[in-house]
Amino acid sequence: SRQALSKTPDAVSAQPLLRPLERAARLRAVLAEDEFRQWLNSSHTQLDGRSPIELIRSGRSDLVADLAEDILTGKPA
Repeated sequence: SRQALSKTPDAVSAQPLLRPLERAARLRAVLAEDEFRQWLNSSHTQLDGRSPIELIRSGRSDLVADLAEDILTGKPA
């Protein structure tokens, strides 16, 4: 739960669920805050027209992480 994660964000049991979010957050290091927010909320053809935030909320942060890594490494879509 959000509350449990707030109390113990370093809990071993939470790490597998947080890893894809950490991978996606690496993109924030190269984008300005407003650009990153726009990226999170915009639909992307690589995500079948869905937005990263929509996929994160539906439990598919792995797809978002893969796209972020592709962007960071210059891998074509």
